[in-house]
Amino acid sequence: MNLRHLRCFITVAEELHFGRAAERLHIEQSPLSRAIKKLESNVGARLFERTSRGVQLTWAGKVFIEDARRILLVIEQAKGNVRAAAAGFRGRLRIALSDGIAQARLTALLALCREEEPDIEIRLFEMPLSQQLKGLKNDLYDAGFTLFDGLKADVVAQPVWQDPIVVTIPSEASFACAQVRRTQGGAELSAGALQSRDVRGVRPATGTPAAFHRLPTSSRGTCLDH
Repeated sequence: MNLRHLRCFITVAEELHFGRAAERLHIEQSPLSRAIKKLESNVGARLFERTSRGVQLTWAGKVFIEDARRILLVIEQAKGNVRAAAAGFRGRLRIALSDGIAQARLTALLALCREEEPDIEIRLFEMPLSQQLKGLKNDLYDAGFTLFDGLKADVVAQPVWQDPIVVTIPSEASFACAQVRRTQGGAELSAGALQSRDVRGVRPATGTPAAFHRLPTSSRGTCLDH
């Protein structure tokens, strides 16, 4: 088994099409097929089911894809460790990010970390929350940030900041106008007025729009540990 075979396997598993996978890898389809066959021979199991309808992962392939990704990630982290050590760093902090964490908040937090621990290298990884949780459990990351607060008890979650949610609506929106309360700083609209409605929200720290079906009263950044 070699790393090239693992990269070929992961690409085919993501594309579920040998032609598209070969294009991504910038190789011909024939050597790609040979690499997959060598890998299957090496692990002693069929990883793909080839039918007239296309390519699907076998159960063994579905199990192996998680390990293959983890192996490549560990290899990349090992290379990073060597480069960091050569650059003078004495430690590392691997942070996973999910859910579009507010960059302004995160930048300020990381700047404080670097000020307090200048010899620690900080690495950031963006991924879905499900992958972040798996990585924390498998010791691939040291901490993670997410906006999701409905976490299970097998991780330690600590709120690190809280932001208000800003919602923009047309001024003539009849369903909301009657429920707007004027304040000294502008106007407030109750969350109840927006229930069961698709609205456009903006996270103020990023200015990034997001569609909300159930609107929370605030956006909270949560730090996860394992």
